[in-house]
Amino acid sequence: MGKLISQDDVITKTVKGLIVLPENHSLVNSLTKDVSHMMREAKTACMHCSLCSEVCPRGLLGHRIEPHKLIRIASYGKVCDSKVTPVNAFLCCGCRLCEYACVQNLQPWKINGILKGEMAKAGIRNSLNNKPEKSAAFREYKKFPVNKLIARLGLSSYDKPAPMVPLEKKFSNVFIPLKQHTGVPAEPVVKVGDLVSKGDLIGKISEGKLGSNIHASMSGTVTSVGTDSISIQV
Repeated sequence: MGKLISQDDVITKTVKGLIVLPENHSLVNSLTKDVSHMMREAKTACMHCSLCSEVCPRGLLGHRIEPHKLIRIASYGKVCDSKVTPVNAFLCCGCRLCEYACVQNLQPWKINGILKGEMAKAGIRNSLNNKPEKSAAFREYKKFPVNKLIARLGLSSYDKPAPMVPLEKKFSNVFIPLKQHTGVPAEPVVKVGDLVSKGDLIGKISEGKLGSNIHASMSGTVTSVGTDSISIQV
């Protein structure tokens, strides 16, 4: 469920881990595949076999999402089921398992993402907030094997012991975003010229707001304070 980042991106509170991949890796190609190309593939290659829906984790929990019906929009311009609407796409968590279960490597998750974006622009909200009454039948037997998923992701060669090692590199300056989380950006509590120590509070969430406080990642002098970031230099 990760995303592509460049060498210019910064580490934030939401970063859990990094995998360095060649530019032509299948995962990179999947994430960067042009939307129009993806729609053409869905229109011409989808067999409507429903395998993507059989393994969908959200569907197996009992949520009303069936990726194989939503991908019909690419082929027919509709879902061909009076009980299903594009709003069901809001239930997609974007795990992308549907793509790796598909024998044609199609991307129902990407179509769901497009639908969610277009509906959000139109002011349409998710109305499917009810808790599932029960999970799908035989759910325990439909879970996708982890080893099979790793192989389909093309990551088998990365599945090795990775012991933690001390980082010796020292930095002379850092750029710290004030929004690294869900909610509003933190408000700066320092000014240019202030001396800070590693761990000091430099950005605070206003009372009653959703967000996360920001702390200095190194000791030094504050060199810039903006509405979206703070810079510190040794």
